[in-house]
Amino acid sequence: MTAGSTVASAEPTAPLPEAAASAPTLADFRCPPQDVSTSAQPEDYTSTAVYKATGAIDMELIWDSLLNRALFLGQQYLSSGLLTRDDFLSCEAFLYLGLPAVTLFEAALRSLGYRGIILSAGLEIEETECPHGHLRLYRAIASIRDQVHTLQLSSLEIRIIRQTLLFNSDPAKEIPERDTLDVGKRKEINRIVAQVNSIASSVSQMAFFKEHFNGIVERLSRY
Repeated sequence: MTAGSTVASAEPTAPLPEAAASAPTLADFRCPPQDVSTSAQPEDYTSTAVYKATGAIDMELIWDSLLNRALFLGQQYLSSGLLTRDDFLSCEAFLYLGLPAVTLFEAALRSLGYRGIILSAGLEIEETECPHGHLRLYRAIASIRDQVHTLQLSSLEIRIIRQTLLFNSDPAKEIPERDTLDVGKRKEINRIVAQVNSIASSVSQMAFFKEHFNGIVERLSRY
């Protein structure tokens, strides 16, 4: 990043399919319910527009990134059949840890090759620019990013991690591909999964996140 700048625009390096599209704004969660299957995709995120006007990074910008991406991933998993409307209608318990966990893992993947963390709006935040209240979250995601880089995970291994994170708290969900990995690779993946789940557990207990995540579940039940 250039000296004196607070945030740099960035594009993820070789993103996975889920990371490529934009998501609805957080304002959608604060307005009357809409039909997410037909609502238009906006050009900007709510807090990204504020950043462009003020140059300020605040906690809402970070929350916007996490919540927007959680909603978008939910839509993608519904479209692919990995999740069902019934999962959201019945408020399945695994969603409340699994979807935030996958969202956080994606943030680490999106940040591969960068010094900072790349928000889903395409902004890079370095540690010195992160709001103090989010430093632990920032460092935890950066640690996952560095481990993924060191391990040079394959697309299959990344897919297994995603599904393990999503369904980890639901013993009824099976991931057959996991059995194809050797013992050493499974240990590496389990270590990453445990660390991401620890972060997701903390995030999912925060009042702001719980309040708005319930709105995500409600919206996805109508997708």
